[in-house]
Amino acid sequence: LAFGTIGFTGLVLGLRTNQMKKKYMTSGKRVVATLTNIHMNHNNRLVVGSKVSYRAHIECSFIDEFSGLEISFKSKGFWLPSGHSLQNGISTVHVYIDKTDNTKYFVDLESLYISITKLYT
Repeated sequence: LAFGTIGFTGLVLGLRTNQMKKKYMTSGKRVVATLTNIHMNHNNRLVVGSKVSYRAHIECSFIDEFSGLEISFKSKGFWLPSGHSLQNGISTVHVYIDKTDNTKYFVDLESLYISITKLYT
């Protein structure tokens, strides 16, 4: 029963995340944000063969063209290879923002996929 509850909860949360992602990607505003900080948890790692990945999240920001204000975003957690090529102030990521509320957004980690997978090709 406990394992079923945990699995069901994970399924529901995954579905809600996918619905949110689709909503923001179809009806939100897409901006290109610059990475400002990469947080890697070196205590939480995944080893596959000789490759090591750490649990991480990123912070990024962009300058709103109308107000001139810098708006910051934080991603959800993901696995980041130890030898990644992401660089603060240089690497970029797509962020989809609710058109009426800047506090509702989705950081599209798949837009980082190209930079990260170069390590494995």
